[in-house]
Amino acid sequence: MGQWIALLVSVGCLVAAMSYHESITIFMDVPSMIFVGATGFFITFAAHGFRPVMTALAAGFRSTPAADESAARDALILITLRNTLCAAGALGFLVGFVQMMTHMSDPQVLGPAMAVCTLTGLHALFAELLLSPMINRLHARAGGDPWAAPSHGLRGTLIVVLVIGAQLSTFLFLLNSLGSKLS
Repeated sequence: MGQWIALLVSVGCLVAAMSYHESITIFMDVPSMIFVGATGFFITFAAHGFRPVMTALAAGFRSTPAADESAARDALILITLRNTLCAAGALGFLVGFVQMMTHMSDPQVLGPAMAVCTLTGLHALFAELLLSPMINRLHARAGGDPWAAPSHGLRGTLIVVLVIGAQLSTFLFLLNSLGSKLS
């Protein structure tokens, strides 16, 4: 029960921070959500099947211990889901960036392309934030060493640094391009 309260409070904090100056709907770009969510989930369904993925997600949210074998299997399925969501976010970033570069002269198309570019990375980070603790918990339930858990170490930090670096370089590229057009 405590885990659910902590999860709800953390999601509430994110929503409150994201909607402090603007409406939360600016973060709900449908193409970005389809790109990351649908692509990531359907690739994972193709790899493991619909029912095992849903079972793994349910096990990740459950606080009761599971059998060692099923916890290990569920952790591996969630690793696949996390990896496909992150890869879909990276791919969405590149697609949005290509759309931005293609339509540099048309501000009407440039804004939505930049939204796809930046928000797919944001949605992938949310997936990382949600799935990594679930994977670690399932790994521990399976009897694994917590320090050897699949989400332990620098992976999450590296993803965040790479996404922020890519977003910053895209923004600087856009500013440079727009600055040269205004001159």
